[in-house]
Amino acid sequence: AARADIESTAALPWRVQQLFLQLDENLPLAQYYHIAVDNDQPYHIYGGMQDNGSWVGPAYVWQSGGIRNANWQEVLFGDGFDVQPHPENNRYGYAMWQGGNLMEYDRETGHRHRLVPTHPEGEELRFNWNAALALDPHNPDAMYFGSQFLHHSTDRGRTWTLLSPDLTTDDSSRQLQHQSGGLTIDATGAENFTALTAIAPSPVEQGVVWTGSDDGLLHLTRDGGASWTELSARLPGFPAGAWIPQLVASPHAAGEAFVVANDYRRNNWEAYAWHTSDYGSTWQRIAGPQLSPSYMLSIVQDPEVADLLFLGGDRGLWFSLDRGRSWRPWSRDLPKVNVMDMAIQSREGDLVLGTFGRAAWVLDDLEPLRRWAREGATLLEQPLVFFDAPDAVLASWKQPPGVRFDADAGFRGQNRGGGARLTAWLAPDAFVPIVPAEEPTDTKGKKTKRKKDRPSNSGTVIPEKRSGEDLAAPELESDSSTSKKPRTAADEHIHAYVFSPAGDTIRHFKVKADTGFVRFGWDLRRKGGFWPNRNKPDPKADDPAGRHVAPGTYGMVLEWTDAKDRKHRDSTQVDVLADPRRAEPGQNARRQYARMHDRWLEQVETVADGVQRIRAIREAMDRMKANTARLPDSLQKQLKQPAKTLTDSLNAVEALALTPKDFKGIDGETRLTDLLWRSGSYLDETEAPSANASTALGQLDGHVRRFADRVNGLLEGPYADWKAAVEALPWSPWPALEPLEQP
Repeated sequence: AARADIESTAALPWRVQQLFLQLDENLPLAQYYHIAVDNDQPYHIYGGMQDNGSWVGPAYVWQSGGIRNANWQEVLFGDGFDVQPHPENNRYGYAMWQGGNLMEYDRETGHRHRLVPTHPEGEELRFNWNAALALDPHNPDAMYFGSQFLHHSTDRGRTWTLLSPDLTTDDSSRQLQHQSGGLTIDATGAENFTALTAIAPSPVEQGVVWTGSDDGLLHLTRDGGASWTELSARLPGFPAGAWIPQLVASPHAAGEAFVVANDYRRNNWEAYAWHTSDYGSTWQRIAGPQLSPSYMLSIVQDPEVADLLFLGGDRGLWFSLDRGRSWRPWSRDLPKVNVMDMAIQSREGDLVLGTFGRAAWVLDDLEPLRRWAREGATLLEQPLVFFDAPDAVLASWKQPPGVRFDADAGFRGQNRGGGARLTAWLAPDAFVPIVPAEEPTDTKGKKTKRKKDRPSNSGTVIPEKRSGEDLAAPELESDSSTSKKPRTAADEHIHAYVFSPAGDTIRHFKVKADTGFVRFGWDLRRKGGFWPNRNKPDPKADDPAGRHVAPGTYGMVLEWTDAKDRKHRDSTQVDVLADPRRAEPGQNARRQYARMHDRWLEQVETVADGVQRIRAIREAMDRMKANTARLPDSLQKQLKQPAKTLTDSLNAVEALALTPKDFKGIDGETRLTDLLWRSGSYLDETEAPSANASTALGQLDGHVRRFADRVNGLLEGPYADWKAAVEALPWSPWPALEPLEQP
C-alpha cells in the first residue's frame, strides 16, 4: 500500500501496485517508456520496456496469490515503446520496437503484421528511437504515426496517407549517426534525430492534431493536415531545440492542450510544461523553477475534473488541483523514479504510471482528489467525509496460473482486494489520539508487561489494514470541556453501517479512525452468525460475515464521535454489480438461495448457542469450585458425584459439535460443525438450491434437533442436579465476623 503527502497535516492513503518485473523473477524492476489501458474488467495495462519487449497484463486479478508473472503476456520483442490496444477488440493491438518498427499483434495466435509506412515518393523516413504513435479517437480502425512527417491510416495500418510536410528542423548536422562509431559503426537507431516524438489528436474536435519533435518544434493543424502552424516560439521560456516527449489534447475542450518539454541532454535540468485553452494562440507556463531541478516527462488531465492534473518527472510525481497553477509532490511510497507516461482508466478512475526503473504502478480511485479539486480546501475542513464509492463486483476468485506454492522465486504484485473500495476523510484537528495509560509497575517500581487483549472470536471479515495505509494521529491537545463524560480522546473507530435497497441495516463494522484519508473496504456480505466455538463472544465485536448481497444499490453510513462527544455522520452509496464472466441467476433463484441459506444459518446459530451454554456451565463450575475450596471435605464430597456426572455429560454433548479440547491427532469423527460446513457447501449463490442441497439441509435439521434435545436434557438433568446439590450445602460464601470488643 502507499500514501501520498497532500499537505503538512494530512496524507492520502492509496493502494499502489507494483505490477510487473522483468529483470528478475522476484523484483519489480521494469523500465516502461509508455503506458496504456483498455476497458476490460479487470482492465489490462499495456506498455513497452527498454530492451525487454512489449507487454500486456491485468491491473488486478480475481484470483488468490496476487498478480503473478504468468498473468503477463509479451506481444512483441525488441526494445518496447508505445503499445495501444484496438479500442473495440483488444485481441489485437499495435506495438513497435526501436526506430519506428510498428507491428500489429494478435494476442490469441501470436501473429504479427508489419505496418511501417512508406513515403509515396520514396523519400527516406526518419523515426525516433521512441517513435510517436496515437490512435484516432474518432475512428477505431484509424491511427497516427510519426516520422519527420505525420502519417494517418484508416485501415489499421495497411495503407497510409501523408498529412504534413516535414514537421522537424530537418537539420542535416543532426543526421550524421551513420558516420559515428570510430573504427566500427555504432548506430542502433537510438541516435536518430529530427523526428516526431509526440502526437495528440483532439478527442473533442476531429481534425485537430498536435505534434512535437525531438528538436523542439510544436505544430498544430485544425483541418486534418491541410494547413499547419508552428507554435514553439509562443511557449514562454521554451529553450529552442528542447525535446518534446509528450503532448496531451484535453478531453474537455478542443482548444485545450498541454505540452511537456525537457532539455537535460544539454545539461539544463529545469522543469518545463505549458497549457493553452485557445488552440495555442496563448500559453501559460505551468511547470518551472518551482519544480526544478527535476525535468518533466509526462502529463495527464483527469477526464472527469478538468482542474485535476498529474505531472511526471525524473524524480517522481506531482499533482495539481487548479489546472497547474500550483503543484503538490506525491511523496509517499512512490520511489523517486522517472514517471515516463501515465494513463487514467476512466471507468474505475485509476491512475496508472509507467516508470523507468520500478515498473507499472496503479493508484486506485481518484474520487477523493476529484472532489478535493471540485470543492477546494473547504472539503478538508469537514470533520468527516465519506466519498463516492466506485462500483463493486461480486466476483468469484480462482487459483492463479502455474504452481500454487512458488516459494520466493516469483514476484507477486499487490492485488486489489475484493468487495467495495471505500475512502473517508477524518480531519486531523477533529481527532485527539488515545493517550495510553502509564505502564503498570510492581512494588519495586519496575515496569510489568501488559496482558495482550484477547483476539476477537467473531469470525468477522474485518476490513483489512494494509501496511502504511492509515496515518498516525497528530499530537493535539484534548478539549473535553463540553463532553457529557470525561474523555481523553476521540473514538478510536469509525462505525460503518450498511443498508439494503429496502433501507434495512444489514451489517455493522468498525474502521480504525486515523487522520487524513482512510482507505477501507466492505466485503459485500450481510450480517451472518457466529460459528460454534468455545470462546466467549466479544460484545464489541463487528457483525460476523454472512452471505453475499445480491446485485443492487446499497447505502452506507459512517459515524464517528470526536473528542468533544460530537457525532459526525456522512453517507454514500455502493452499486454492487454481478460478475460479468458468468450468467446472473434470476430473482426467483436468488430468493430460493437466500431462504435456504437463512435456514442453514439458523442451524449454525442453534449449535453455536448450545456450545455457549456448555461454556457458561463450565465457567459456573469453575467459580463454584473456587468458592467451595475451603469447605470441609465432608461437604465437598457431596458435590463430587453431581459435578462428575455433569462434567461427563458436558463432554459428551460438546463432543457432538466440536473436537474435544485435549484431542491429539487427526479427528476421524464427524462432528456437527463438519455437518454444518458440508451442508452449507452445497449452497451456491449463483443458482437455485440443488436437490443435494435440500437433502443435506434436511438431514442437518435432524442432527441439530437431536443436539438441541441433548443440551436441553443436560440443563434439565445433570445441570439441575448439580445446582440442587450446591444449593443444599449448609454453607455461605460470607465469613462469620464477630464485632470487636472494646478494651
